[in-house]
Order: sequence, then structure tokens, then C-alpha cells
Amino acid sequence: MPFCAGINLTSTDLDYYQKIYFQKSWAWWVNHIGTFAVFVIGFFGNLLCLLVLCRGRLRRNSYTQYLIALAIVDTGAIL
Repeated sequence: MPFCAGINLTSTDLDYYQKIYFQKSWAWWVNHIGTFAVFVIGFFGNLLCLLVLCRGRLRRNSYTQYLIALAIVDTGAIL
């Protein structure tokens, strides 16, 4: 008796396997492309914040110092 003789694939089984394949392919896109997009947007967003906040007049405020520190730490967390 061959090994595959006991396997009975119905249309619901095939639908299930297609759903699993779709979920795995979707997870790959989110994991690889999504992570890269968050990295690029976050890195350049923090860089832009640092450039704006390090200007002369804005740098005098105490809350600006906290925002600069936050942008630096966030960039370190992204890397």
C-alpha cells in the first residue's frame, strides 16, 4: 500500500492550504518590506527632526533639548 493512498484532499483542504500559503506570503511582505519601510521613514524622520531642532532659536528651549534626546535615542533604537 503506497504512503499517499490514505490521503484524501478535498476542495476544503485545498482552500485551507491556499489560505496558509497566502498568510505565509503576506507575513513575508510585512516582515521584510514593512520593517525596511519603518526603518527608512524613522531614520530620515529623526534626522530631519535633529536638523530642525538644532537650529539657534529653537535650541534655547528646555523642551527642545528633550526632543533632541528623544530623536537620538529613537535613532539608536531603530539601528
